[in-house]
Amino acid sequence: MMRTLKMLAVLLVAMPVAAHAAVVYENPWNSAAGDAGAFAQANQRLAGEFVLSAAATVGRATWHGTMFSADPLNTGDTWNFDVLFFSDGAGNLPGALLASASIVASVTDTGIDIQGERSYLFDASFAGVGLSAGVSYWFSVQNTGNQDTFRWTEATSGLDSALSRGGGPWETWTEEARTPVNFGLHDDAAAAPEPATLALLGLGLLAAAAIRRKH
Repeated sequence: MMRTLKMLAVLLVAMPVAAHAAVVYENPWNSAAGDAGAFAQANQRLAGEFVLSAAATVGRATWHGTMFSADPLNTGDTWNFDVLFFSDGAGNLPGALLASASIVASVTDTGIDIQGERSYLFDASFAGVGLSAGVSYWFSVQNTGNQDTFRWTEATSGLDSALSRGGGPWETWTEEARTPVNFGLHDDAAAAPEPATLALLGLGLLAAAAIRRKH
């Protein structure tokens, strides 16, 4: 019995603690959208407003979109994006650029078509951006890869959206079936142990304590 307790203590206390990134804001993706979305390229940038309920350091973003291509997952395709954060400017539109990162997003096929275009989940990590609670910010992604047919699909709910045409000034964007744009922001710094891992760790500590009492 004592030998079993010793083994349990060693295995459970030495286990790595699993962690997960917390979602700090989300415009949930509308998988049943009636439109494949609007392009998000250099000549047509989009942005979505968001407000955090608690201060966070955002280090990961996810979003859904479609690729207007016969075979969007060609081996030669690159999935490069600029991830952009803006302050809130005049007229409740994106203001000053706060942070930007050029990233290569991972791509997951959702198996869902919107208007005949396959929808994908894009996922990107970048250097953390510290943001305050209760303040309006704007998030944007711009496709910079050689696959230049990315369309940013809508969310089921969210705040305001903005559009910049040809690199010009931002304007309010309320196109039906395309707004608000979908995205999720994650705070990797807020990662916490999974409940099941905490329970196992507790068992390991109890086993270790029992061994010490025995001796």
